[in-house]
Amino acid sequence: MTATHLFFDLDGTVTDPREGIVRCISHALTVLKRSVPPPEELLRFIGPPLAQTFQTILGTTDEALVRSAIASYRERFTSIGIFENQLYPDIPAALALLTQRAFTIHLLTSKPKIFALRILDHFGLSASFASVYGPELNDLQGSKASLCGRRWRRKRSTRKAPW
Repeated sequence: MTATHLFFDLDGTVTDPREGIVRCISHALTVLKRSVPPPEELLRFIGPPLAQTFQTILGTTDEALVRSAIASYRERFTSIGIFENQLYPDIPAALALLTQRAFTIHLLTSKPKIFALRILDHFGLSASFASVYGPELNDLQGSKASLCGRRWRRKRSTRKAPW
């Protein structure tokens, strides 16, 4: 059996979100009156769910504090931070090539789906993805593995990338 479905992550694979994520984390920490680490120390938080990020940065599992940090992060992210990212230059051509070679492409991200859809629209990539899997805004612990359901988990391709 040949795998024909490919899953891409958004942050760090399709786009480089460093600027927006780092600035939004810094904003949230400032609102909470916490010290803000240098930007290079915040880069490791690109990818994990925000709840996990703020639990680590704040050194707490206090759900109210974590939710407050996420609300402050999203306050800035929703209007500014969402577009403070860059599309990796070869992504449009790679997606076109994969589609041309009959692959079905999906996006799987820990970023809330509503934001992922806006980012794909912003970069003109929505039509390249057959589906987008991301948590709902209120899902703070959603893992990527749990997002797309069991039907995709066990299928792994041994096929080499076509480029």
